[in-house]
Amino acid sequence: MDWSPTTTNNEKQMKVTSYCELEAQFSLITAACYPPILASTLEKLRSAPEKLITQWAIVHKCCRAMLVQQIISSLEYDTDALEVLTICCRTKELRDEALSVNSTILDKFLKLAIASDRDYEKYSQICFSLLSHDLPSTTLVPSSLATFIIDHVVPHLYVLKCTGFINSWR
Repeated sequence: MDWSPTTTNNEKQMKVTSYCELEAQFSLITAACYPPILASTLEKLRSAPEKLITQWAIVHKCCRAMLVQQIISSLEYDTDALEVLTICCRTKELRDEALSVNSTILDKFLKLAIASDRDYEKYSQICFSLLSHDLPSTTLVPSSLATFIIDHVVPHLYVLKCTGFINSWR
């Protein structure tokens, strides 16, 4: 599949990551003996359409666990790893693999997000990515999810309701 450059709203040319580029980046990660630095992967993922990441995950089912494990292992020392994991977990296949590889990952990030407003800003996106699809039946819903929703999601819904944004959905 060829992904040629597309235009943005400003009619500027933006390079979109091709399937081959994405496959090459993920191959480097899965073949590494130790968790790699993810800066170049993050650059590719930022310009990759979500359907391209999903396509890779469907085609490379046997590589999903290794990819996710390497990214999760990189969280300890690579500041780009959190955003790479966030982008990857927007696809159901890689999100399910992350929950399978590390069964406590959702609870860990939910607890980090509810620790403070500053931490919420840092960890909320990964929480939303992990919650973006129905949880697999094998995944236990962590008790920290209730606090996350009550303390952070519901107040935002109230603000959206007050501004009329939610009413515009109808």
